[in-house]
Amino acid sequence: MTINNERTFYKNLLPLNLQFFAEGGEGGQGGEAGSGEGGSGEGGQGSGSGEGGTSQGSGGQGQTGFSKEYVEDLRKEAANYRTKLRNLEGKTEAQKKDAVKETLSAAGLDYDENKSLEDNIQRVTDFKNSAEKRANDRLIQAEATLLAGDLGVNSKAVGDILKLMDKSNVKVNEDGKVEGLKDSMEEFIKERPYYQTEKKSSKGGVDFSRGSQGNMSMNDLIRRKAGY
Repeated sequence: MTINNERTFYKNLLPLNLQFFAEGGEGGQGGEAGSGEGGSGEGGQGSGSGEGGTSQGSGGQGQTGFSKEYVEDLRKEAANYRTKLRNLEGKTEAQKKDAVKETLSAAGLDYDENKSLEDNIQRVTDFKNSAEKRANDRLIQAEATLLAGDLGVNSKAVGDILKLMDKSNVKVNEDGKVEGLKDSMEEFIKERPYYQTEKKSSKGGVDFSRGSQGNMSMNDLIRRKAGY
């Protein structure tokens, strides 16, 4: 399914202000959105070329991370997904069939009359699970980017850290809040201190923590001292 059809699908199924499906990207995460995941394997049936807005990834946030407002928006989106999932489960069988037909049609797919209602619902559920996973993954990365400065980690290394560290204790709760991330990152950095490139000075001198200079590396500070 193309990004254009997938976006239409979720807007019809989940009538929310889906910020991370809106045009303009999400602060560096657009590349992921461009993958066009389709949990049920129906992705190839959609039509359209997809719009560049979700693949640009600019979002006005730059390369250093995400704003707190952006993280809060993602929290709300993740919580809203779960609410809509519960609402769909509460419908009668006839209502479910109508809803499934409508949402599949919006995605450019047909309701398969040769399959049971449950099988068609599973197709919808797969799409919803895929979207929720992407929302949670982006939320975790946004939170990790905000934590990077406090932990003395260059925000550009966050992606590698999330790929390598143990995330078994990291979860997004029912309120869309990330749990266990800071502890997991601290444990990872403790075992691999070379990721911690910025230190706070306790005896004066240069402060390597976040501040007006942002996530400034050692090389940046040396160049600044040298007048470059």
